[in-house]
Amino acid sequence: MKNYATLNHFKMVQNILFAKIKVMNKKEVKIIDAVIKENDTIYNAMPIIEVIESKIIGQTNVSKEYTEVKRSNETRNKITGTYE
Repeated sequence: MKNYATLNHFKMVQNILFAKIKVMNKKEVKIIDAVIKENDTIYNAMPIIEVIESKIIGQTNVSKEYTEVKRSNETRNKITGTYE
């Protein structure tokens, strides 16, 4: 599996991949197409053995920060609805 984490180290995102993976299902190995995150080790309760090929289809935000919202002192005009 390619290491995409180094590319997005400063962005705090995690890549979502469409991948062809090998998984162990009880006693047999299966090759399936799946949508996984780049650091997943388990898919549907089956351990991922190998990622054969993958393509980035999106990103998810893993930031734990919250934006502080400040209250506005502006009031709306009752006739036009604009802020004053």
